[in-house]
Amino acid sequence: MTAQARQGIYWSSVAYQLLLLSKAVVVAVLGHDRLWPKDLASPGLALVYTSIVASLLASFAQVSSGRALVRRWQRRAKPTVAELGDGTNDAAEPLLGPAKGDEEEGGLSEEARNATIGSLLRLSAPDTPLLLLAFSAGAAAALGQALIPYYTGRIIDYASIDPNPDSFKLTTEKLVGVGLACAVFTGLRGGLFTIAMTRLNVRLRRRLFHSLLHQDISFFDVTRTGEITSRLSADTTTVSDQICLNLNVMLRSATQAAMVLGFMFSASWRLTVVTFVMVPVVLAICKVYGGYYRKLSKRVQSELAEANSVAEEALGTMTTVKAHAAEGSTEAAYSEKLDKFYVLQRREAAAYAVSALYHVQQLALPL
Repeated sequence: MTAQARQGIYWSSVAYQLLLLSKAVVVAVLGHDRLWPKDLASPGLALVYTSIVASLLASFAQVSSGRALVRRWQRRAKPTVAELGDGTNDAAEPLLGPAKGDEEEGGLSEEARNATIGSLLRLSAPDTPLLLLAFSAGAAAALGQALIPYYTGRIIDYASIDPNPDSFKLTTEKLVGVGLACAVFTGLRGGLFTIAMTRLNVRLRRRLFHSLLHQDISFFDVTRTGEITSRLSADTTTVSDQICLNLNVMLRSATQAAMVLGFMFSASWRLTVVTFVMVPVVLAICKVYGGYYRKLSKRVQSELAEANSVAEEALGTMTTVKAHAAEGSTEAAYSEKLDKFYVLQRREAAAYAVSALYHVQQLALPL
């Protein structure tokens, strides 16, 4: 019943949001030309769109609060593992995020993922000045990237459509200056995010190693050494890379979207509103793709950890392997793990290629 309640809250909110977006399109197509309020008798359409945006934000908040309420009711109705008293040692709990029992079918619950993200952000807190400087450089670089097509179009206008040598020269100088500034801020952004990524990676490794040293002996009896070393080397790097990369891409995309939205709105507010109909479709595709890619990445890391554990076990007991002439079987087991890892990597590459093709197609739509 709790799963049905969550689905009901989600889909009812989606239907309401689609109705609001449809209303925005209808107003843009059939409404009058006055957007901003002129007087009390002519309030303009800006108030209508303000109410639509406020309703959308309230709907998003309703989904989060409603599903959180269902999860809270589920916890009260169903005893947790700790309440049952199974004697589980707290030292074996995850390093980041919630404890065991907060998982849903197909992976961590939404609350668990949010808790994990919050833990990672707290680990990045000492680098706040560095990240703020990187954000500023990234915003400036994204602003320059958005201005380059604008000045390019103006140069074409002054060169062919409406010839004006003085304006052509001035605009060309502005384009060169914007290009140089964009290159400087892009390099600064990349360097600062790389430093922040490395510092986060070091903190993750230290925290993981500290947790490993305080585990019980039984933990090492059931967990292979190769898997532990893979988590300590590969997984920490993957986590730190993705955090900084996602922050970088989010900042750049948000700034460019704001600039493009400003240009579109100044050209035609009606077309801008109609274009926003594609936003729910894009968000739905990104959500489906993100869930699939996240599960695939977890499987890739697991297969790599198993392959490393086979190699670690063989190298650590090489005398036994030689004594039993098990070189062939050991090599076959390692090759099998690598083949599974390769298959998953091919799927991950195909998913990334489809995503890149989709983004290129989205960029080509305005042209």
